[in-house]
Amino acid sequence: MLLLKGKGPDEKKIKLLAQKLGVKTEFGFVNSHELLEILKTCTLYVHTANVESEAIACLEAISVGIVPVIANSPLSATRQFALDERSLFEPNNAKDLSAKIDWWLENKLERERMQNEYAKSALNYTLENSVIQIEKVYEEAIKDFKNNPNLFKTLS
Repeated sequence: MLLLKGKGPDEKKIKLLAQKLGVKTEFGFVNSHELLEILKTCTLYVHTANVESEAIACLEAISVGIVPVIANSPLSATRQFALDERSLFEPNNAKDLSAKIDWWLENKLERERMQNEYAKSALNYTLENSVIQIEKVYEEAIKDFKNNPNLFKTLS
């Protein structure tokens, strides 16, 4: 089954195409509990958006150990979560996307190994780790200001 969770301008077109091809699909939004249960059943997470600033959905997927296939768009924050080129495809290139999906589906042992790697990589983005990182930024800013009290005057 193809799960398409969210809404987009091409939803009607995709529904018609899926129906024509005989692909069982499920559309729509779900709450966070439902999403977690759905993610646990997924083989891959595919992120085709060319523009994405938050990348929360991908982070949720990798946190439960799903290997992502992500559009390698310079306007997307999501691509930062790819651990290597096998999880990136050329934006707007259906053949490249298909090849990446097929590769992961055909290489089950490597996919299972990388599921663990992706779950581990998501730990870099926990709230606790984020707080530690922002504290470092503030500490560096305080240090810079102490070393140069006129710092803000030079910026204007």
